[in-house]
Amino acid sequence: MTASSVPPEEASSSVTDFTQKIQVLAGLLVAGFAGALNFIGLRSDEVSAVLRNEAHYPTLVLGLIVAGILTAVASIFVNPKRVVAQWVWRAAASVLIVPVALTVALIPIPGMTSPVEFWLALFFAGAGGLLAIAYLLGHGSQHQILPGCSTADSAVLAQGLLVFVAIALTATATYAGLRLETRSQLDSTSAQLSATVSESSGIASLHVGIDASKMANADRVYVSVTGLSSHVTLTAFCSDVPNIGTLTCDEAPCYVTHLKLPRSGCQSLSSGIYQPNAEGSVQQTVTIPFSDTQFQRLELLGEVCTVETSGRPCVYQQRNVTRVDIQIPSSPGSAGTGARS
Repeated sequence: MTASSVPPEEASSSVTDFTQKIQVLAGLLVAGFAGALNFIGLRSDEVSAVLRNEAHYPTLVLGLIVAGILTAVASIFVNPKRVVAQWVWRAAASVLIVPVALTVALIPIPGMTSPVEFWLALFFAGAGGLLAIAYLLGHGSQHQILPGCSTADSAVLAQGLLVFVAIALTATATYAGLRLETRSQLDSTSAQLSATVSESSGIASLHVGIDASKMANADRVYVSVTGLSSHVTLTAFCSDVPNIGTLTCDEAPCYVTHLKLPRSGCQSLSSGIYQPNAEGSVQQTVTIPFSDTQFQRLELLGEVCTVETSGRPCVYQQRNVTRVDIQIPSSPGSAGTGARS
C-alpha cells in the first residue's frame, strides 16, 4: 500500500496561488486605506505635524490598520468550507463596536465634540465589550466549529467572518484618520500674527499682519492690542501675580494680569473682529498709530472665535492663543519687530 503524494508541480502552483492571495488581499486593504486618506485630504506634510504634536493618536490608527491586515491574511488560512455558529458573528460585531466608540472618545474634535458625545461613546464601548463577553459565556461551551459545508441556518462561513472583521477594522482606521485630519485643520485655524513698529516724523505706527486659514463660516478672528505704560515699574507691577502655565507676568504683563490679577497700567489701543473670505481665510494688515513715549511695550492677542447666533458676541474656543510681545524702540527713528510667542 503506497501513500498518496501531491506532484511537485501542483504543490508549487498551490503555494504560488496562496502567496498571491495574501499579496492581493493585503494590498487591497492598504491601497484602500491610503486612497481614503488621500480622498479626505490628509497630506504628507500634515502627517509629520500630527506625529510631532499627537503621537499617540496615529498609534491607534496604525494598530487598527495592522489588525485589519492580519485578520485578512488569517482568513486565507481558513478552509473555505469551514463554518461557525451565528453567535460568533454577533460576538465579533459586538467587539467591533469597541474600536469605533473609542475612536470617537479618544480623538475628540475641539469645539465640536461635546461631553455628551464623549460619555456616549464610552457607554457604547463598554456595552459592546459586555455584549461580546455575554455571547462568549453563553455559547463558549458549545461546539463552535461545524465540520463540512453545512447549510444549516445556524451556521455561517468562517472565512467570511474574518474578511468582514478585516474590512470593518480598516474602515474604523479610515474614520480615525478622518478625525485626525479634522483636528489638524482646526489647529491650523489659529490666528497667525506678525507686527513691526516704525516711526516717521515723530509719529510711531504699529503695523499688524493677521493671517488665518481653513476657517468655518461662523469663525471670526479677534485681535486686540494693549500697551503697558512707560511709567510702570515691571517688578512692582508683577509682584504677587501668579503664572499662567509657564508664562510669567514679566513675559506678558498685560495678558497675565488681565486673566489673573487685573491692575491699572495697561491701556487698550485697538481691538477688532475679522471675518473670513469665501475661501475661509483672513489676510489683513492693520496700521495703528500710538505714542512711543507713553508705552514701554505692546502686547498683541489673537484668537479664533465662533458666532453662535447673529447679533451675539463671539464664543471663544479651547485653542491656543496667539500672543506677540513688542518692545518699544527707545531711540527716535528706530524700528521694532514682534514675533509670535
